[in-house]
Amino acid sequence: MDVPGGFIHCILNYLTNRTQLVKLSHSCLSDVILTNTGAPQGTVLAPFLFTLYTYDARSSEQGCSLIKFADDTAMIGLVNGNGDEAYLRQVQSFVNYCDLNFLQLNVAKTKEMIIDFRRNTNPPPHVVVKGSAHVVDRDTSYKHLGVVLNDHLAWGDHIDILVKKLNSRLYCLRKMSNFDVRHDIELAGLGVIA
Repeated sequence: MDVPGGFIHCILNYLTNRTQLVKLSHSCLSDVILTNTGAPQGTVLAPFLFTLYTYDARSSEQGCSLIKFADDTAMIGLVNGNGDEAYLRQVQSFVNYCDLNFLQLNVAKTKEMIIDFRRNTNPPPHVVVKGSAHVVDRDTSYKHLGVVLNDHLAWGDHIDILVKKLNSRLYCLRKMSNFDVRHDIELAGLGVIA
């Protein structure tokens, strides 16, 4: 890769020798420590650097795909018949990739969802990552990039979440009407008259 030296120097300064401390009040401060691991959260550059760092994380199995967005990764596997070997190999391959690249896989946040429209099937065994203490939880729904999918590919769970959000906003609007807010005030500075 042909990367300018100035850019590399800038990134190294960004990632190394950062100071951090914990402040509970004006008089209660922890000691200041230097950290050289990870990227500062909440910055614009951190997701870009993570994406650049993990660009080579790809599926090596037919019928399995890795979908990445910043630090959120989803694996989709098509299991035909009773053979889930390719899917399990891809899971193990991803675990090995994380180990080789000093990435800590958070098994507590890792979920598995099975979509199976066949009748009278036994669910496959649970996925185990790094020994019997790390069994991946199985859920009936999964939220990916703001969209809630369920194991029946129905929209009910997603709509329920949207309705809850809308109800809270409608409540605020109803309360505002009790404060005699003028209806001729321009909305959001867009020049729209209510």
